[in-house]
Amino acid sequence: MSPSLLEGMKRLLGSSKAVVFECRRCGTSLDEDPEQCPECGSEAFSRYEF
Repeated sequence: MSPSLLEGMKRLLGSSKAVVFECRRCGTSLDEDPEQCPECGSEAFSRYEF
């Protein structure tokens, strides 16, 4: 993708990112950075930015 096309896409789509946290033990998805999974109590999370 050319740099000018990429910049145009960024302007159209905006630069805000969606962030989702997922428990590594049970797979529960959360919108905020948790200290502990509400489903299984795990403290291990993956962070995904879209």
